[in-house]
Amino acid sequence: MNDFKIKYEEYIDKSYRILYTLLGGQKKTHSELVEDARSVIGIVDRNHILKDADYIQVLKAIVDKVEIEIGILPFNPIVLTKDKQATYWLKKTKDTIPHPYFSRYRVYLQDERFKESTINNIEATCEKILSNCANPCSQSNNEKKKGLVVGDVQSGKTANYLGLINMAYDYGYKIVVLLAGTTNSLREQTQKRTDKGVIGAKSDTIGNSIEYIGVGFDKKEHYVVPFTNQSTDFKKFIQKNLNVSLGDFKKPVVLVVKKVKSILESVGERLQSALDEKGLDYQSILIIDDEADNASLNSKKEGENPSAINRCIRDIFNKFPIASYVGYTATPFANIFVSPNDEENNLDLFPSDFIVQLRSSPNDYFGGRKVFPKDPDVIPNCLRLINENEKYFLPVVHKKDANYYGLSHSLKEAINVFLINNVIRTLRGDLFKHRSMMINITLYNDVQYKIWEKVDAYIKKLTNALEQLSSFPDIKFVENEDLKSIFNLYRGNSFYKDIRNGTEDFESISWQEIKDGLYEEIKKVQTVIINARNGKINGFDQDGKKKRFDYEDFESEGARVIAIGGMVLSRGLTLEGLMVSYYSRNAGTYDTLLQMCRWFGYRFGYEDLCRIYLTQENWDRFDEVLSSVEDLKEQFAEMERKDKKPKDFGLMVRNSPDYLNTSSMLVTARNKMRGTEEIIYQLNYGGVTADTSKLSVDPKYNEYNANQVYSFYDANHSLFKLDGKNHLFAHAVSQKDIAAFIKRLSIPYVNPKFDTDGLAEYIENSEIFPVWDVVIEGGSSDIVDKKLGINMAERSFNLKNKNDKYIRIGGHNNRVLNPNILEIGNWLSPKKKKEILEETGHKSLSSEDYLKIRELPLFVIYPLYLKNNETLTAERDLSSKELKEIYNYKRDLINKFEINKGNPIFAFAVAFPKKESGVFIKYRANRIKINELQADTMDAEDTLVEEDVDDD
Repeated sequence: MNDFKIKYEEYIDKSYRILYTLLGGQKKTHSELVEDARSVIGIVDRNHILKDADYIQVLKAIVDKVEIEIGILPFNPIVLTKDKQATYWLKKTKDTIPHPYFSRYRVYLQDERFKESTINNIEATCEKILSNCANPCSQSNNEKKKGLVVGDVQSGKTANYLGLINMAYDYGYKIVVLLAGTTNSLREQTQKRTDKGVIGAKSDTIGNSIEYIGVGFDKKEHYVVPFTNQSTDFKKFIQKNLNVSLGDFKKPVVLVVKKVKSILESVGERLQSALDEKGLDYQSILIIDDEADNASLNSKKEGENPSAINRCIRDIFNKFPIASYVGYTATPFANIFVSPNDEENNLDLFPSDFIVQLRSSPNDYFGGRKVFPKDPDVIPNCLRLINENEKYFLPVVHKKDANYYGLSHSLKEAINVFLINNVIRTLRGDLFKHRSMMINITLYNDVQYKIWEKVDAYIKKLTNALEQLSSFPDIKFVENEDLKSIFNLYRGNSFYKDIRNGTEDFESISWQEIKDGLYEEIKKVQTVIINARNGKINGFDQDGKKKRFDYEDFESEGARVIAIGGMVLSRGLTLEGLMVSYYSRNAGTYDTLLQMCRWFGYRFGYEDLCRIYLTQENWDRFDEVLSSVEDLKEQFAEMERKDKKPKDFGLMVRNSPDYLNTSSMLVTARNKMRGTEEIIYQLNYGGVTADTSKLSVDPKYNEYNANQVYSFYDANHSLFKLDGKNHLFAHAVSQKDIAAFIKRLSIPYVNPKFDTDGLAEYIENSEIFPVWDVVIEGGSSDIVDKKLGINMAERSFNLKNKNDKYIRIGGHNNRVLNPNILEIGNWLSPKKKKEILEETGHKSLSSEDYLKIRELPLFVIYPLYLKNNETLTAERDLSSKELKEIYNYKRDLINKFEINKGNPIFAFAVAFPKKESGVFIKYRANRIKINELQADTMDAEDTLVEEDVDDD
C-alpha cells in the first residue's frame, strides 16, 4: 500500500462502506458513482481536512474500490457540464410522460440485432445528453444550450443521435434539424437512416403509396413529418411543396439537410416565416450537427464576419426562444479550438454547456489499439505495409491530372484478399450481407476515374480467367499468373493462417473451397466511384441516367463493391461490411487523418477478415494521433473527476503541447485554429515525452549534432558516471545547460513534438524543474562510440523509399524512447514495481507509470548503431525482391554514415514528470513556425475546388 493510501485509509474504508451499503449491490455508471462518492465524502470529511489534490485521489480510490467489488454499468459516457442543476428537468419529467418514440426505437434496435446492453447504453446516454439540453417545455420561454458529443470513428454515433431525436420528441421538441455533412452521398445516407430510425417510412413514398420501414414497419404508420426526402434536400422539397408549412402538422417534423449556404438560408427563411406568419404553438428547436467539426465552424479571423455556414447555423439557432445545438464528431479538435470566450451572446458554436465523451465497447469495437497496438513488438495481422517503390505505385504527392499506368503489386493483392474474403463470408453463412473494399489513394476526381478503369479491367480479366480455369486442377489453374497470386496468397500468406487451420469461432476452410467459390463471387463484384461528382460509374436508372451507388439496390443478394474515392470516402460515409482498405494519401491534420479510418467500426463475424494497406508514413501517423486522442480522453476523465466545466476543457486543450505538436500534422486546419496562430501559447509539459524518431539521411546534420553532444559531454564530464548497464548517467544537471544544448541541436521539423525552440524556452524558465537527470544510453552492439567510449545502442530502422529524407527509428511504431530508461535516477525496488503494477493493472511499467513517480525530468542522448535487418517484422509481407531493395538502401546509408567506424547516428528524448503546476511558460508560435511544421504534409484536400462539391 502506498503512502497516500496509508494516510487516508480510514477515510477511504469508511466512505466505501457507506457507499456500498447505499448501493445495496446495484450497479451504476461511473459518473453516477462519482456523484454518490462526492456526497459520501461530504459526510465523512465534515471538517474539510481533505485538500484539492488529496480529495481527488481519495475520490478515485473509493470509486475504484466500488467498481472492483460491485462493477459498473458498461460504456457510460464521461460528461463535463456547465450547470448540473440545469439537468434535473428531465429526471423530474421522466416518470410523468409516455415515451412512445423511444419505445418504438428500442424495438427497432432489437429487430436490428443490437445487444440489449447496447440498447440500454444508448438510452442512458441519450438521457444524459438530452438532460443537458434546453427544456422544450421551459416556463421561462428563453433557454438556449450548446453541446458536443464525441465518439470514436464508426462507433455508433448515428444510433445515438437517432435515439436522441426520438427521445427529444417524447419530451416535447417538435422541430429537429439534422445537419448531415457537405455531400449528397452523406446526406442521402443520413436521410435513409432517419427514415428507418425516426420517421417510419421511406420519405420519398410519403404522400403516395407509402412504404413503411424501420420504426413504422409493424404498425404501418409513420410518426414524423419529413421536410426532406432521399432524393431532395430542403430547398427542392419546398419548391415542389410551396403550400406546405412546418406549422401545419400535429406530428413533429424533421429536416435532414446538407451544410450548404443556400440550403441553410432557405431553412432559416422558412422557419422564420412559420414563426412570424402562422405562429407556431411550439417554439423549440433541436439542431443536431453530424460531423460538427466539418464546415460548421467559423474559419474567419476575429473581427471579420463569420463564415457563411457557421452564420447560417447560428441564425437558425437564435430564431427560437428555446434552442439546443448538439454537435457530434469523432474528431473534436476544431470544436474545442473555438474560443470558449465566444460563448457570450451566442457568438459561436463552442460547446459551452456540455461535452459528452461516448465510450466504445472494448471487446466488440474494431479500431484504435486493436489496429495500432502500443506494444512495438506486436504487429497486428490486419495491417500490411505498402512499399512505395513498387512499380505503378501512385506517388502520394501528385497532380490533379496525373497519369495512372497500372495496379501496383500491393493493390492487386488487396483486391485478391477482397475476393477471397467474399468466398469465406459466404461459406460462413453471410450470404446476403454487404461486403465492401475501399481504395482511397487520391483526392482528385479525374485520377479516381483512371484508377477505376484499371481496377475494373483487372476484375474483368480475373473473371474471364476464373470462368475458364476454375474447374481445372491446381497445376493448370496456376499457369495463369493472376490466379497463381490468389493461390499463393491463400495457401502461404500469414494473414490466412488461422482461417486455414480453423479457430474456436470458425471451422477451417480449405483452398479447394475457396477456389470453388471464387467465380460465383467475382461475378457479383461492382467497381464504383464514390465522390461529389460521380455516382455509380457503371450503373444506370430506368431512364438511362447515371445513378449513384446505393446498397439498397442489393438488399436481396448483398452488395460486393470496390469503392474508389477521396473526400467523400473520408468523411462520415459508411461502407457497409468494409473488409479491405487500401489507403496511401497524406493528411495534413489530425482530424482529417482520423476521419480516414473508415475501417474502424463493429465487425461482428468478420473482424478476422479485415485488412488495411498503409504506407509507413501513415502507419507512423495513426499511431501518433491515437496516442494524442488517448491522452485527450484521459485528461477529459480527469477533468470530470475534478468537476470542471466545458470552458475549462477548451482552455486546457489550447494550452497543452501534446495537442499542438504531437506529430508532423497540425491538430486541425489552420483556419480552424485562428485563435492559436500568431499568439503566445501557454504550455505545461507535465507528463509529456518527446523524442527524435525521424532523423535526416544527410550525414552533415548528424555530424553537427554529434559535435554538440561531445561538447556537452566534455563540459559536464565530471558529472557523468558509468552505471551497470553501460549507460553514462549525470544527476542534477543545470536546466540552463540542458536548455542551451537542446536549442543548439538541429532536429527535422517532422519531429515537431521535439521542438527545440519551444522546449529550450520552457526548460530554461521552468520554476519546478531547476535541475535535470541526463543519460547517454549504451547498448549491446559490438561497435564502440570512439569518443564516448561506450557500446552503441542497437535500433532497427525503416525507410519509406530510396528518396525518403528521413530515417524512421524503431519498428512500425517509430519510437526511440524505451519506458525502462525512465527508471534511471529513480531506481525502484522489485517490491515497489510490484505495487505499482498491481495498482495499475499493467503487465510492465509504462512511460506514464514512471512519470507519475519521477522527481526530476530526464534528457536522453542515444548514440545509435543502426541494424540492417532484412526481415524486419514491419516489412514481413513484402516480396523478396522488395526486401532486397530495402536492404540495399539501408546498407548504403549505414556505410554513408560510417557507423561501423564508431560514428553513431544521434537521437534524443526528453521526459517530464507528471507534476501539476500553475507555472506556465509563454511561447510564440507564429505563422512561419506553423508553415514549417506543416511542410510537405499538406493534404490535397486543402486545395479542393468548389466545382468538386455539387449542390442540390
